[in-house]
Amino acid sequence: MTVAAYLSTGEDYAIRYTNKLLAQGHTADYGYTYKKNMYFVYIKKYDNYKIAISEINSSRKNPGFEEAWVYVYTASNTAKVISGENIENDRKETEEKKEEVPVKEIIANNDRTPLPATDSAMVNEAVDSVANEEIKTLEKVIDDGSRKLLFETVDARTYEQLNIDFTIYDPIDKQVMTTIKSWNTERVKPPKNDVNIARVTTNTFGWKKDEFSFNFENPVNDSTNTFAKMYGDTLILFFEMQRLRPGDVQTLFNVYFFNESSIMHPDSKFQLEELLAMMQENPDYRIKLHGHTNGSAGGNYTRLAADDTIFFKMTSNHERTNGKASALSYDRALTVKQYLIAHGINEERMEVKGWGGKKMIYDKNSTFAKRNIRVEVEILKE
Repeated sequence: MTVAAYLSTGEDYAIRYTNKLLAQGHTADYGYTYKKNMYFVYIKKYDNYKIAISEINSSRKNPGFEEAWVYVYTASNTAKVISGENIENDRKETEEKKEEVPVKEIIANNDRTPLPATDSAMVNEAVDSVANEEIKTLEKVIDDGSRKLLFETVDARTYEQLNIDFTIYDPIDKQVMTTIKSWNTERVKPPKNDVNIARVTTNTFGWKKDEFSFNFENPVNDSTNTFAKMYGDTLILFFEMQRLRPGDVQTLFNVYFFNESSIMHPDSKFQLEELLAMMQENPDYRIKLHGHTNGSAGGNYTRLAADDTIFFKMTSNHERTNGKASALSYDRALTVKQYLIAHGINEERMEVKGWGGKKMIYDKNSTFAKRNIRVEVEILKE
């Protein structure tokens, strides 16, 4: 029953995470699979596949194990999934025998191609369907220049797995090719530019933005081999993610407000949950919420009334008022603060500032003018 997996260069991460689990009272160990050329951390080991499947849901109820998965392997003579204390001996033994042990995988994705050990498609499938799934290896040849991409992401401080959004785009024409969540495998077609360069950027609030370019045809070279590795036609990219630090400012671009109001659209919930998770994870975080408007004209607008917690719907319970653009921008930032307070964050950890239209990033008549309406989060203390 596996809870984390790392590239062959990541044994230190596997050891640290294993030790952390042991310190928390869990039964844990880490192993290495030569077929995958990867380290993984597991909390339970079974000889019976059906028993493992029957117990996976109960394990996923434990905090931190929500995405645990059952990794299935078979061995001809000896099991080539090796516990941490025996890795070195087994590595020597394998080099002497020069024998590769077959690994059979649970197949769960739509095109029926094998999944890497870390793919969360194995995690999220229904247990009943998993139990009845045939265990086999099936390769499918695709000649359109595409390759599979897998992003492995961990917290640089704790080495725990993270779910991070990645955007892959063509840096020449700026067109987005696809978006992928970490620990999911997706087949991606090559960029259309002549130099075959793709660019990757992270896109999850609360984490420092990371961005780099790579050659889609030959992605592993001297500048990328510390975090990039090929497994078959799958390009595995490893990221250590950094939380925001004091002085960092990040925009809640996916928090939207109804026109002439400080009431948020329901679509804003997802990014607000990311902000909430950041504040819950580190109780020492202190932030300042900066509100902005498109233009500096004042007028009538709608805002939250006293003790109003209807954040995502326009109702008669809200308050109508009249004020300057700075007042509207302040109330928009205040709405985000009130949301965090309603979800248990101490109000003393947050400050609010309304800028009106003083710091627009686009002309107020631009096609992108709506992006001027935003709330920014500044980290004051961690």
